[in-house]
Amino acid sequence: MTTPKDVSVIYIYAALYWITTPLVEVVYLVTNLHRGTFGVADTILIPIMGLTSAWVCLSPIMLFVLFLSVKNYPGQVSLWAWNHEKRALSFITTAIFAIIIGYQIYFTIFSIFERNFLDVLYAPLLIPLLLFVRSSIVMGEAPSKTTKPAVNDTQKTKQSIHSLN
Repeated sequence: MTTPKDVSVIYIYAALYWITTPLVEVVYLVTNLHRGTFGVADTILIPIMGLTSAWVCLSPIMLFVLFLSVKNYPGQVSLWAWNHEKRALSFITTAIFAIIIGYQIYFTIFSIFERNFLDVLYAPLLIPLLLFVRSSIVMGEAPSKTTKPAVNDTQKTKQSIHSLN
């Protein structure tokens, strides 16, 4: 499995996910209101206002973070890519994203038990986006077409021996 060839696919996927978030949360809150989770009308207003405020305030920040993450998008790299030249970056990025993905899986399972079926469908949709961004960060910049291919050690040795003769 590889990441999409064009970075615009990631932006569209992220935008659709982000735009549908309030709808999913409103369905969740209304469902819990009908189940009697909230005692009085004011108690549901607090999460709705909190969600709306956070969504509006965090939208530019999330867009900026996404832009920085895929700024040097390499395109069509493995979802499980590992950069041997930047092992620390690969390890730290993989660990952070593994925790976030693990939480999404936990939340999906929790939603099954809570009978929030829209969340069961919605929460796992973030996982591919997280894998795309992780691969983009780990693999970094795509090689340019004008860059000369690297000369490996065997070729260097042959060239140095040839130059001695």
